[in-house]
Amino acid sequence: MIEPPRKAAVNVAQIGTDNISQGDKDSLDKASRMQLQWNEAKCKNMDLPEGYQTVAVLIIKWCEELDELNCAGEVKELDALFVNEFKYETQIVELNDKQKPQLQLNHAISGFSVRHNSRNNLMIVYYTGHSKFHEATGLLEFYASNERKFKNARAYWNTAETSLIGDVESDVLTILDTCFASNLQKNIASPGRCYELLAASHFNKPTSAPGPKSFTRALINSLKQLLEESKEHGFTTWNLVAQIASQPERQNNPPYMVDRLRRWDRRIRLAPLDSNPVKRRRSLAGTQSNYYLTLEFALNLPKEELDSKQIESLTAQLPQAFKNADIILRDMNWLELRTPTLHTDFSRVVLLYSNVSNYVKQWRRMIKKDETTQSVKRRHSESFPESPDISLKRVMSQDARNGENHVVLKLLSPVSDDSSQSLPHIEGCNFSNRSDMDVE
Repeated sequence: MIEPPRKAAVNVAQIGTDNISQGDKDSLDKASRMQLQWNEAKCKNMDLPEGYQTVAVLIIKWCEELDELNCAGEVKELDALFVNEFKYETQIVELNDKQKPQLQLNHAISGFSVRHNSRNNLMIVYYTGHSKFHEATGLLEFYASNERKFKNARAYWNTAETSLIGDVESDVLTILDTCFASNLQKNIASPGRCYELLAASHFNKPTSAPGPKSFTRALINSLKQLLEESKEHGFTTWNLVAQIASQPERQNNPPYMVDRLRRWDRRIRLAPLDSNPVKRRRSLAGTQSNYYLTLEFALNLPKEELDSKQIESLTAQLPQAFKNADIILRDMNWLELRTPTLHTDFSRVVLLYSNVSNYVKQWRRMIKKDETTQSVKRRHSESFPESPDISLKRVMSQDARNGENHVVLKLLSPVSDDSSQSLPHIEGCNFSNRSDMDVE
């Protein structure tokens, strides 16, 4: 059975500022604003600390002898910003070639996770340096230098990332100032938390080395600007992406954000921590929950947002409703506000997965089978405003550029070998990385 798609204001799993419309940007701004308002009102009405109990930052770079890009200056400045302005705990790990770098990277990530893993914490992992993406395996490889004598100074990010995806309970923000980081498109089922990856550039694109045009320079400037504008209640990662993209030096190479867990449009919130840890500490009763309840409310709204008064009222009255029902409420987090999607119940739907080149060949063979090529072209134009070559280019997804190009066609009926029949009507098409065929 094919489930109706869930439609948010924009595809929140993958956000790149140069491939979404102004309307989508406005929707993301509204979603971010509602999330911040909900968090502020909820914490006030439930007497909860606003924000994370602890935020820890792990900064990974290559040691000075191997650091071909000379990242030390920007790393030092970023580290100072997190410590002095955001009050975050930081740790800098320098990979070397005296021991296997993969083991060093794995150890750094696992040790960092052991020290800071908690449902009330945020872990930030930052890397700067060279990298390359292996299309055949889907692996992102960090390396120190292009010199052959340092050829063993390399490690795979995917291997080290495993514990951040499957083992920790904290929210995680990974920031990769390296080439091709946004190629990591494989998403994982969500365990009910946030894990976002902020890449320096878009799919298959390099990024600038340390200097005035680097991603880290834009990141530092953007963090300072957002901190000045929203110091009290903070900002979301969407606000950060938009701010980085607005920097003049990055407008031709904007960042890209991927939700590695791909579920809701809740974004990680960044804000300075209270210098008094007692004020950030939740009571023991407030941290332990043995069940999570997810409710979906169908609303009639004049516009696609809740205003501050509505949010204030809901966050005040919902806890009281749980109290009246004799249920202990620990927390209530904003997940998403989306619009419903109408779903057509087709009597016959065929999902056909095939390679793009094979599809073009099949289309050409169908033309040759007809007695009159012109009549086939005329019938084809009635069903296809564009030729397959043009339409395929128009809808080509990022996965299609990896060489594993697959097209999904939703047809009212299967394609017949009988050339006397008119071409089937295509309801819609999009790419998928699946290689099999499902028929309902």
